[in-house]
Amino acid sequence: MIISITQFLNASSAYVLGSSNHQIPKVVKTKNSIVWSKQSSAWFASEPTDKINFLKYSLSFILLNDDTINYTAPVYNKDSYRLKKGWNSLNTPKNGVDIVKTFQNLQDVKFVFVYDKLSHAWAGYSPDKNIDFKIKQTRILSLKYIESNIEYFVYTSRGINVDILNSKVNKVCQKFIDSKEFNTLIDSIFSKSYTNSNNDNIGIKTRYFSHHKRGEYSDSRTLLIYPKIKLQNKTKQQKYGAALPKILVSYDVKYEDKEFYIYNYFDKNCYKGVFPSKKTPPFSTLIKL
Repeated sequence: MIISITQFLNASSAYVLGSSNHQIPKVVKTKNSIVWSKQSSAWFASEPTDKINFLKYSLSFILLNDDTINYTAPVYNKDSYRLKKGWNSLNTPKNGVDIVKTFQNLQDVKFVFVYDKLSHAWAGYSPDKNIDFKIKQTRILSLKYIESNIEYFVYTSRGINVDILNSKVNKVCQKFIDSKEFNTLIDSIFSKSYTNSNNDNIGIKTRYFSHHKRGEYSDSRTLLIYPKIKLQNKTKQQKYGAALPKILVSYDVKYEDKEFYIYNYFDKNCYKGVFPSKKTPPFSTLIKL
């Protein structure tokens, strides 16, 4: 886990998210950073700024935009978090975290943040409607879901236990997964390239971004459920892209005309498709089941 919450110990009592440097200078120049200040019991966000003088701020925290920091982290292997008062650096479990479902009823939690390198911006959420409204008025993305292997940050006004909630494949697609006739592959925008089967005769690539819906940071994963067939040798490969759900599939010609299914974690729907061939056209939209 990286050290990316720093308290600037000087005349200021500001906390900094997005820096691995304990010796932060008095003035930092970084594009579109945002300062949060607390006045009485209310929080206020600054306009995005390219220059921060830390000595000006107290009872504050700063969101620095630094694309050089690696926010990947080991998979968290428990079903709950124990949060201390103040800022907490957390890892996500294998199936990620549904931020809204996990934190929406916890009024002691004031801020949840994760950094998105793809959009060079922070994504945030608060169970406090007033704070969440202010988050949405900035260039901070609206945070819905965080996938696995990612570090994120939570501020709470007191120590609490938090049960982790995440997405499960719906019953429609789950019945195909449970069948002995199908295999599965899952891909995410963080995979960078195709996720392929062990023998490379089939692969899937999601075309969702973590912030695919404008202003929203959410789940980009897509799950391919494809038939088991016997392949002695790898033959000619075909490629097929669908607009809904937004996927690319690379497949051996022996899969042509066979049915497959997609579970789209972004919209929580199950889709049915057919691998295109000379007699089966490449439909741009799969059938929602």
